[in-house]
Amino acid sequence: MRTPAQTNKVRRFIHRAYWRSGSLNFYVSKRVRPAGVAVMSLAPLAFILMPRISQTPVFQLRGMILGALACSFAWSLTRRCKISAKRILPAAASAGEPLIYYVEITNLSKHKVRQVLINETEHDDRPTLDQFSLGREPGEESRNAFDQYFAYYRWLWLRRKNQKYTPAANHQKIQLAGHETKKFPLSITPLKRGVIQLDKIDLCLPDPLGLFQKCRRIKTEPQKVIILPKRYRIPALKLPGSARYQLGGESASFNSGESGDFTSVRDYRPGDPPRHIHWKSWAKTGKAIVKEYEEIFFPHYGLILDTCAPPNLLDSFEEAVSVAASFAVSLDSNQSLLDLMFIKDQAHRFTTGRNEAKVDHILEILAEVEPQAIIDYQVMEKLLHKHLADLSSCIVVFVGWDQQKADFLRNLHQANANLLVMAIFPDQQQAQQQLASVPAATSIHPVLADETEKSLANIFS
Repeated sequence: MRTPAQTNKVRRFIHRAYWRSGSLNFYVSKRVRPAGVAVMSLAPLAFILMPRISQTPVFQLRGMILGALACSFAWSLTRRCKISAKRILPAAASAGEPLIYYVEITNLSKHKVRQVLINETEHDDRPTLDQFSLGREPGEESRNAFDQYFAYYRWLWLRRKNQKYTPAANHQKIQLAGHETKKFPLSITPLKRGVIQLDKIDLCLPDPLGLFQKCRRIKTEPQKVIILPKRYRIPALKLPGSARYQLGGESASFNSGESGDFTSVRDYRPGDPPRHIHWKSWAKTGKAIVKEYEEIFFPHYGLILDTCAPPNLLDSFEEAVSVAASFAVSLDSNQSLLDLMFIKDQAHRFTTGRNEAKVDHILEILAEVEPQAIIDYQVMEKLLHKHLADLSSCIVVFVGWDQQKADFLRNLHQANANLLVMAIFPDQQQAQQQLASVPAATSIHPVLADETEKSLANIFS
């Protein structure tokens, strides 16, 4: 039986082998074009057939293949250009949707640049040694001993997990005169929420035959793009609860383009907004008079995101974030307020809606929220009890279901909160098992991580 030190040594050796093979594969794939791969695959065939078929065409084929490969490779090495690049990026994009942006390419030399390809540099998704040693592919225990020992499928799974975006292949060859600047479109597809940093662009100089290409990596100004969570379409919401009066409700309404009915005038009091001054009355009476309006009531919702997610529920957590983002954009921010609450080391509360931050701010926060291995739900309870009287109803999004979550929900239910509760599960079997083992104080709508949109449609159908 191997000692931990020997195990670490073995894992380190296997990780180094996979890491270097990934580097080699990336290096070759960037410099050998598809046509070059096809021609190179014909070379062994020509050598195999040469002793068997003693005919001139076979020798000619071999000579043509070797000549084309040699000329193409040598030509690709001689290609030169000197350019700079600057991206024009939007502030944010959405996971799963193509992000199209422009790159300003400037020819820094006086010579004309021809037949040049530019592509976004691929994200290095190779896992670290710690990730490779400590990570476990789902279902890895069911693989045979050979696969478990060399952990190649774990390596592939970790690479897919680490991949942040996929750059779209760009086949548009650019041409620039000396010291000329042009804009060219590029596209990537973000695969997950979070922050993407782009600081390099691949410059490819193919040879005239299209078999090989010289590849250079150009450093650019580091730029970040916030990738917002994936959102699902949610039907028109009819949440429980009634509208609540909000402190400063009329002024909030005024800022959003609406106001309550004008009721009367009164003497000015310190703190009254200048826009409410009744100038005609002031001119007649010689003292400051302000207008009074009927107070406006509007809904104020709470959106509680459960951030407690063990490693086996990380995919469910990502879907929980997407569900929370879907609710945030579905509510009418001009006619209501929304409080997003979650725990990250401590309880956090962010408000959007009338006279508050825009919903984009909530989406940016959700883009960077991280799962927690353990959280104290009592901290969330204390935050909720401070604001529960102001909330019309609460949307609660759990990740999985256990006794701790059930106790938290029971306390909310006993506080007479109007609740819409959902729990995200990996599959139907786990949903049934967990909900059956731990009873809930109120109804819970199960949402399956692989059928999120369908599950949401069933809830509101």
